[in-house]
Amino acid sequence: MEMHTGWTSSNIIEDAFMTDIVATRSKTRRPTPPGKILAEDVLPATGKSKTEIARLLGISRQTLYDILDCKQPITPQATSNKR
Repeated sequence: MEMHTGWTSSNIIEDAFMTDIVATRSKTRRPTPPGKILAEDVLPATGKSKTEIARLLGISRQTLYDILDCKQPITPQATSNKR
C-alpha cells in the first residue's frame, strides 16, 4: 500500500537543491571566458592535441589557439562538426 506524504518530485527537488545553492562568486568578478575553460579544463581532459582538436572541429590551429587565448569568440561554426 502506497502512502501519500504530500511531497511531489518538484517539492523534493526544490527543497534538496534550490534552497541550498548560494552564489559564492563576487558580483564584481567577471565571468570566466569560455576559451579559458576550454584551455584549462576541457581540452586536457580529452587527451588529444590542440592540432587534433582543431582538425576534428574543422577549424584552423590558429583559430583554435585564438579561441583558447580569448582573442576570438567561440562561434557556432567553430562548435559544429562540419563532417
